[in-house]
Amino acid sequence: MYRIIFALFLAGCASNTVVPENQDKASLEKKVEVVQNEKKEVKIVYKSYDECRKLDNAKSYKKSFSCYTDISKNEDVKGYIGLAKAYHYGNGVKKDLERAVLNYEKAAELGDDQSALMLGSMYESGLLEGGINDEKAFYWYEKSGLNGNAKAAFALSSLYVKGKGVQKDSAKSIYWLEVAAERGVPLAQYLIGESYYKRYLLTKNNEFLLKSKDLLEKSSKQGDNRANELLKVVDDLLK
Repeated sequence: MYRIIFALFLAGCASNTVVPENQDKASLEKKVEVVQNEKKEVKIVYKSYDECRKLDNAKSYKKSFSCYTDISKNEDVKGYIGLAKAYHYGNGVKKDLERAVLNYEKAAELGDDQSALMLGSMYESGLLEGGINDEKAFYWYEKSGLNGNAKAAFALSSLYVKGKGVQKDSAKSIYWLEVAAERGVPLAQYLIGESYYKRYLLTKNNEFLLKSKDLLEKSSKQGDNRANELLKVVDDLLK
């Protein structure tokens, strides 16, 4: 009895089923496609560095990473810097020093002195795979220093005096130390101020003492305690 009822039910369903025409089927498929697309996250295309920085400041690192990715497609130096820092510190993306270096290099080649400085520091400190590489450190410090970076100038002075990554050269070391002092590095100002003081002790020429005082004052104002102490001695000599 149940089999007869079930057979009649199937027959009724079959007789009432309407197979949609091709046009109706295409329309239904289109509706399904629209619904599926609405479920997908809308991709936001970022256009400016300022947008990226706002996201960074809000600690929305995944969004800021996407932002930097967008603007770097136009070879935007700030986009490369943003990506480099994201990979360097693991903000919004898995930490990856190799990719950080790649983006720092792109920014440095476009003239960013801070990126070149960072690369020099990374190679000098042995932070990267392969350990310390003084030659690469010198290369990037020089690129940064030639682009006006004060800290890179001081680093170059140090490398020249030690002969690390480059042939030892005291004249070039002094040159870059003076450049660093002119650009406001307090330790460089102190060291050159101290050298003028020592030259005064040998020659008793007050001109050296005045030059020493000028540099020591600049260094002292930036918080260098050694400069402050030596400045007191110089001032006493000038009385």
